[in-house]
Amino acid sequence: MKVLFLILMFTCLFSFSQRAATVERKKISEYIESVRTKYNIPGIVVAIADENGLQYLESFGDVATDDLFQIGSLSKSFTGLLTLKFNEQGLLNIDDPVVKYLDWFEYKNKKVSDKITIRNLLYQTSGLTTNMGRNFLKRDSKDVRANLANVLRDFELESADGNEFIYSNLNYRLLGYIIEDLSNDSYGNVLRKEITKPFSMTNTTGFVTDNFVKGFQYFLYYPIVPIGVNYHKDDIPVGYIGSTAADMSRYLTVLMNGYNGTEDGLIDQTTARLLFAPNPLNRSGYAMGWMTWGDAHSKTFAHDGATQGYSTYMTIVPEINKNVIVLSNAFGHNPWEIGQGILNIVQDKEPVDQSKVLFYFIRSFPLLVLLHILILIYHMSVWFRLKRPILFTKRILPNIPLVFGVFAGLFWTLVMPVLLGATLMTAIEFDRTSGYCLILLSLSIIAISFLSYFNKGAKKGWGSDLS
Repeated sequence: MKVLFLILMFTCLFSFSQRAATVERKKISEYIESVRTKYNIPGIVVAIADENGLQYLESFGDVATDDLFQIGSLSKSFTGLLTLKFNEQGLLNIDDPVVKYLDWFEYKNKKVSDKITIRNLLYQTSGLTTNMGRNFLKRDSKDVRANLANVLRDFELESADGNEFIYSNLNYRLLGYIIEDLSNDSYGNVLRKEITKPFSMTNTTGFVTDNFVKGFQYFLYYPIVPIGVNYHKDDIPVGYIGSTAADMSRYLTVLMNGYNGTEDGLIDQTTARLLFAPNPLNRSGYAMGWMTWGDAHSKTFAHDGATQGYSTYMTIVPEINKNVIVLSNAFGHNPWEIGQGILNIVQDKEPVDQSKVLFYFIRSFPLLVLLHILILIYHMSVWFRLKRPILFTKRILPNIPLVFGVFAGLFWTLVMPVLLGATLMTAIEFDRTSGYCLILLSLSIIAISFLSYFNKGAKKGWGSDLS
């Protein structure tokens, strides 16, 4: 009877567990689809794993689970891991100066650059700026290292104590060069030898390829602008590794188990712990290709990524042995919302509905342009009706609206990109619609200001007070 009771109890528990897992899977799928619909994302692939491997792998929209995505800045975690593997193998020391491995690494103040270490590159504390790192290379770019050396020699930095966090893609491009020079091999081959082959990631590449699922950018609220693939091999360590959700899930599981000390042979726990250790000299939470937060009892490791037509997110929560990877083929939405929402569900919490105010604001730029073009047409018609006057006045009061209008126009090209965390050129590269809209807004507002000023001058009889 005891044996029968135990069998029945085990069967009931197993059945309950299966039903609970089914309910959770359904809730996760419904949640992902709701976010996909919310932002009109063409395709999303999500994988969830625990310490034993893949638990969930689903695609949504017009993509398949085995499609290849550009993973964006998630690539930095691979570059960080390769650097630490070389450190582990004695090929480098992360506290060595960068110039020991790249003899052309020199700022305008050489005494400063000579003190920059590999650890500074890993922690993003080299002093190199965000804008310097946004100089993305086209596939046919020539003399890349020589050009970069010239840029660095013009870079002014009076001091660098290794404390200030400045996120710059350039740090990880330099790490890629160090990896290639020390191995006397391409980054793609080193990645395959050290990570993708031993980790059984058969669909991940560190080489330039055109085999990605089609990527898109938004026009208004819909990602309908197709984006071609054009990137340089030297940017692969920064953001252009190609992978699938299943491969990335495998990668995250190896790292998670290595951190927890439960994976045999694939990654040393000391290396894994160092990879996820945030810089103790500042409060950025940035580790070596990873963002970290939480306390000693509940840590989260994560990073988001974006290229011109893709948005990605990965996260690991080692205490609950869960990791999540989100890959989408559209730039312009935040995949962080999906990743964190999934983590909430697996921890029996409700996903947080993120505000869409910023999304709608940016995506509405074409409507703002249309409005200003209509206003411009009106003022231009009045200007032509008044025989195209070009009149000025010395009086201060009538000139105030003109000055204000010029500054209001310049705001959209000089200030707005900065507020959005980018430069105008980066906006054009990563979000063509918004980038060109900012230019059109600037030009139209300035033109409206001048035409309105001239029209007012014709009606007021300006011109005589300038003689």
